[in-house]
Amino acid sequence: MKRITILSVFIALISLLLIPRSKNNVCKSFSDYYGDRDKNENCYYNPDTYMNVETLPVTLLQNSDATSYKTISHGLQLVSKGNFDYLDYGSEELNMAAYGSPEVPKHNLSRLSVPTYLVTAINDMMITVEDVKLLHEHLPKKVNPYDLYIVKHEAFNHDDFIAARDVVPLVYNPLVNFINNLS
Repeated sequence: MKRITILSVFIALISLLLIPRSKNNVCKSFSDYYGDRDKNENCYYNPDTYMNVETLPVTLLQNSDATSYKTISHGLQLVSKGNFDYLDYGSEELNMAAYGSPEVPKHNLSRLSVPTYLVTAINDMMITVEDVKLLHEHLPKKVNPYDLYIVKHEAFNHDDFIAARDVVPLVYNPLVNFINNLS
């Protein structure tokens, strides 16, 4: 087990050195990630100057299995379509098998019942402030009793919610304060 961990850390460090760096890290589809993301109009500039590079290898290792292909694909579909739909499986047959309809259904936000506190950042290009505000407006009143929390640091982006140097004072402390003040 110890050898596997050491090997994983070594591979992560080597990959950080060998993977070409691109200024853009958010694109509308998987195919946009392959090629020159700096010149691709479907990719968005998202500076990573605020990321804690000292802990990045550990963060990458700990979160390498934190998502799935379906989740990433669904997120990219949400961005490209601009709708809050279920996952589009790519064919009428697969959608029919999953949903009983060739059309992908929209999420029914009226069925939500848990009060929700939404957090975003001004430089989050994956889940923009505008998108979070739109979601906030469409949530049922029973789910939407709180205002939004927006991280206002100009370099704080989507990845920084888990990897920023100052994620504790910028996100975690305000979130804990919010939770403590609920009662």
